[in-house]
Amino acid sequence: MIGISRGSIGLGLGVARAGGAGNGLLNNLIAYWPLNEAAGANNALDLHSNGLTLTQTHSPGSAAGLVYAGARTLDGANDYFSRASEALLQTGDTDFTIAAWVYFSSLTASQWIVSKRSLGTTSGYQLFYSAADIGGINRLRFTVMNNDLFGGVYATTYGAVPTSTWLLVCAWHNSVADTINIQINDGAIDSVATSIGTGSDTNSFVLGAFGASYYFYGGRIGPVTMWKSAAGGGGVLSAAQRTALYNGSAGLAYANFTT
Repeated sequence: MIGISRGSIGLGLGVARAGGAGNGLLNNLIAYWPLNEAAGANNALDLHSNGLTLTQTHSPGSAAGLVYAGARTLDGANDYFSRASEALLQTGDTDFTIAAWVYFSSLTASQWIVSKRSLGTTSGYQLFYSAADIGGINRLRFTVMNNDLFGGVYATTYGAVPTSTWLLVCAWHNSVADTINIQINDGAIDSVATSIGTGSDTNSFVLGAFGASYYFYGGRIGPVTMWKSAAGGGGVLSAAQRTALYNGSAGLAYANFTT
């Protein structure tokens, strides 16, 4: 009988080698939206077991992707994906990480990648490109809000945001260290101290928009991934996990996530 180790089956399909460690990207994973659906009446499916499908508004398109053959395109006017608030997408004073592959076609205005905040409310979190009219100058930004308290960090070290270039934006809240952090393309990390966490909210989770005025302008998004722990320690990716996610600028498909 020929012995075949479990680790030798499905190599490249997210199965760890026998006796070896996986990348841990399935641990504390909340959702993985590949955003590789074709244009048309297609919502954004969640490949993870929680099934947090995002509903499209108007008609997001599709174009060539990086991690997958396709990524979703947004027109900058009224296209976006959303889901009504639920406990899995709420955070509070917990560890959580959001990672998004984005491709900007235009930088003429501020534009939102992820938001869980509505105009007029003071709790939630958001990840966006900040133009001069928001207070930053051509930088990516991650913010958390908790009942009128506000914390934000710019990706200052990375510098000016390019167009026509795929970027992996990782942003996270560390509830143990009391910091919010942002990193582009597995590079240097910008960190700001804050102990406010994020307030409980009932805002929708949205990809590609904020309120009725700010959108993602004509670029591409996908995949977008979120991790969260129940109470510290686990929802923040390690440096090695962020490197694995970046995968030498090629990105990592969900099939290659392991425990």
